Amino acid sequence: MIRPKRAARKQKLTELSVRRLKPEPAAYLIWDIHQRGLAVRVQPTGARAWKCIYSRQGRPRWLHLGDAGGIGLADARTLAAEAMLAVARGKDPAAEKLAERGAGTFAELADRYVEHYAKRRNKSWEQADKLIRRHALPRWGNLRASSVGRADVRAMMSRIDAPVLANQVLAAVSAIFSWAVKQEVVGTNPCRGVDRNATRSRERVLSDSEIPRFWSAFDDAGLIISTALKTILLTGQRPGELGRTSGTCDPPVGGTVGFWKLLMPPLAKTCPKTVSAPERGGLSVEGDFAKKFFRYFDRIPDARLWHF
Repeated sequence: MIRPKRAARKQKLTELSVRRLKPEPAAYLIWDIHQRGLAVRVQPTGARAWKCIYSRQGRPRWLHLGDAGGIGLADARTLAAEAMLAVARGKDPAAEKLAERGAGTFAELADRYVEHYAKRRNKSWEQADKLIRRHALPRWGNLRASSVGRADVRAMMSRIDAPVLANQVLAAVSAIFSWAVKQEVVGTNPCRGVDRNATRSRERVLSDSEIPRFWSAFDDAGLIISTALKTILLTGQRPGELGRTSGTCDPPVGGTVGFWKLLMPPLAKTCPKTVSAPERGGLSVEGDFAKKFFRYFDRIPDARLWHF
């Protein structure tokens, strides 16, 4: 048997009428005919609370505005009007409030981002995570993620002396909040609208006289580290690329230059590379030494050796 719907109880609310509302065996709503979407909900215990109720994709959404004993009628109407304006602009205030409540602290959000996204999608996630732990967590770790604003982001960047480093931290923080917005964990990304620091290129190439000095210095770093650094110097490849390859060095044919073949893994977006390697760099990388050798590249920042 289908029960008939109860007629909505509507009236022009006043401060006095709200105070005089009596509890009933079941909770009930009294709608305000002055402000669309605003209602006061009365519990069997006598507790009264303001609600803003609107429709989202054909389903009713309830936004809790506050206790009717602490928020007056005029303020409740203002809050309801702001919520209905947000709905008209395509937002969902109830969902945003729920998401912000579930976001937790920024430290918790950063951990969730790493575990649920970064480790699976970003090969250089460790570098970004180190930036977050060094520059963002000490300041925001205990703050609610939803409370971090644009002013906080600018303040953090202003405390980092190196402009390039500040830009890298900004990108790392923005990645976390962009993911959180897509997951409906927070409503906005506070990094949007924050300008990056202007930088200028400082790239240069090692001179012929500098290369031997680097080569000699590498000899003091130990067998594995020395071989890895010399390989970077000889091939001119990024450490990250060398660390994800199975490299082989063909001996030179009729000259002093051989070829180092960089065989990328199957899921890599880049194609296999062949780079020149002088005879002096004819390396034999096999067995346990090969495992330690290629693993070492993962601990080197992914930038060319001669970029200063």
